Parts: sequence; structure tokens; C-alpha cells
Amino acid sequence: MQTKSIKLLLLEVIAVLVLLAVISLLLLQANPDTVKLIKPWQRAIGGDHVLHVGVGALLPLTLGVLSRAYQRSIRFQCAFFAVFPLCYGIDEFVQSFTPHRESNWGDYGMSLLGWSITVLFWLLLKALRRRI
Repeated sequence: MQTKSIKLLLLEVIAVLVLLAVISLLLLQANPDTVKLIKPWQRAIGGDHVLHVGVGALLPLTLGVLSRAYQRSIRFQCAFFAVFPLCYGIDEFVQSFTPHRESNWGDYGMSLLGWSITVLFWLLLKALRRRI
């Protein structure tokens, strides 16, 4: 196996593990009985806003790697990343109807901050890849 394919495989394995952690976190948040399990972890990392930045960044990054968006057209990549702010907004809207959750547009802003970090990181990697 070539070194490049081993690196891509390792990157995809890491992306799957991170994505599973993010999905687990989101599922634990959805249940009123399990949301209590997250609160100590949430406080340990700096609070709810830090969590939103992390999820806002990791979700598009891991899905971008796993879908191999980097191998697709610029148009596809733009559409791919444009979907996430919409999803984050829908999530906050749905939370306003969920009894044990509350909708907070500050959380939406923090998710967008994480998303912005990922988009900038993605663009930086693309620029570096062109130079190599």
C-alpha cells in the first residue's frame, strides 16, 4: 500500500471516530434523561458555547473528509458547506419546540463560528495542496 493511501485511510478512520463522537453527543442532548450525562463534560470544556463551536467545526469537516468532497468540483464543495448554516439554524428552531431544550441564537452564532473555522481551514488546505 502506498504511503498516500495509508495517510488517507488513517484520516478517514479518524474522521469516522470523531463523527461518531459528535453524533453520540447530539443524541445524548436529544434525550431529557441522558442530557444530564453531558453537563459535567460541557462544563469541563468551557461551556455550551465551546461545545457549539466544536460541533459546528467538526461536523462539516468530518463529513467533508468522508464524502471526499476535496476530490469534487468547487461548485460541489461550495454547496456542500453552504448546507451546514441552514442545518444549524433549523436545529435551533426545532429546539424551541423541545421541552427540555431551549433555542438560543447565540448558540447558532457559535456554531457558525465553528463552521467558519472549518471553511477557512478547508480553503487553506486547498491552497497548500495546489502549491505542492
